[in-house]
Amino acid sequence: METPQQTSESFALPITNHSANEVVFFLEPWGEYYPMPPHATFTVRAPASIGNALSLEFASGSITVWSSVSVQLFAGDSELGAGFGPRLTPPAEGMDFIKYLFSQRDE
Repeated sequence: METPQQTSESFALPITNHSANEVVFFLEPWGEYYPMPPHATFTVRAPASIGNALSLEFASGSITVWSSVSVQLFAGDSELGAGFGPRLTPPAEGMDFIKYLFSQRDE
């Protein structure tokens, strides 16, 4: 993992697949997943006030980023998943997820 970069407005965390094999990169809790080629670097961008909102998990064949704030994922200058519509901020702890999703439909 590379060194995080932070400005007064944003936080960027580059994550590199150092293996010789493709892995699956998961972005949770949105359920997004992307093939990550060997030696590729994806960058997670978030607001500067991220605090401890990111969690990383490394497993055989996968990398998972969990976030409690809305983030963007980039491969180079291209945002991954940009065409899938707006990302939702995760629901408050203890909130019913299905009710939360329906409450977001009209926003």
